[in-house]
Amino acid sequence: NTDFEHMTDKYKQLIYLVKPYIPKLSHGYEAARLLEMYSISLYQETLDGWKELSDRAAHMYEQLNMTARRASIGLFRSTVKFMDRDYKKALEILQKERSELEGKHAFIDHMTRVDYDYNEAAIYFALGDSESAKRVMESAIDYSRENGIFYRIDDLYRLAAAEAMMARKTEKRLYYTEKLKLYGEFADDMHSILFCELMQVESHIFEQQYNEALSIIHRCLSEGKLDEILEPYFFLGKGQAQWGLGQFNEALESLDKVKGPDYLRHPFDLSILYSVDSYKARCHLELGSREEAERLAQTARDNIYPLPHTPYKDFIMETYDAIKGNSHK
Repeated sequence: NTDFEHMTDKYKQLIYLVKPYIPKLSHGYEAARLLEMYSISLYQETLDGWKELSDRAAHMYEQLNMTARRASIGLFRSTVKFMDRDYKKALEILQKERSELEGKHAFIDHMTRVDYDYNEAAIYFALGDSESAKRVMESAIDYSRENGIFYRIDDLYRLAAAEAMMARKTEKRLYYTEKLKLYGEFADDMHSILFCELMQVESHIFEQQYNEALSIIHRCLSEGKLDEILEPYFFLGKGQAQWGLGQFNEALESLDKVKGPDYLRHPFDLSILYSVDSYKARCHLELGSREEAERLAQTARDNIYPLPHTPYKDFIMETYDAIKGNSHK
């Protein structure tokens, strides 16, 4: 339960603690849970043997009729492929796991259903199938409302707001952002509140209201409440706004501070972060460093090429065409 940033070697510690007991873990909830945690730790540390142990834990949960815990292993199996950016396989595994769960168990608890809906929607977006993603996502939101649960509602609202932003649907973005803001204030969830601020920054930048965007960014950065997930996006926004104002050296300083966490694998996140090199390329071009501009434009283009369409992909490709095109004139 320790925050990850305060205990970066937690998987090594779990392996050290649990390893001596592995031969004795043969039945019961405690054995299954330890095997599950141990297998995840082995995977995170890129060590062999995690899949076999995960299968053993899954079998024990099935014997105990513990649907939610068995479902968590199914989600993990899908996540492994998602982290490898094999989004199609991740979806196949998720749907297969869900089908088996629903076939064997008469009742699936609310939280498990929402977990599967959220992950399925996120994977559909990763595959570029926005219609299927929105169908699953909106179904999960409606289900949560109907059953009076708040579990993952913040994640669902963030996903919905991000999709609306990518699709340039202002009305829907405002709707879901306002819902998320109300949730954040109710739950005292600073991450949700700051995400809403980021959405406002994105809106100002899209409208070329760069000074307004910088005002929000400076306030959020000065408050020191940003976590490792959101901080890179605020520095990117700062660089975007400075670029828009013609402050190219300052923009490069801000963009150099954009360091996305290694675990980000969703195309929404990746396309945003890959645009950093395109903004840098445009700054270097304005400052007369054509060779560096061409290199960065090429890097951004190569990174974004396999990913589905987003406005950021459009910007990256436009930057590449503009800089490479000009280089032949």
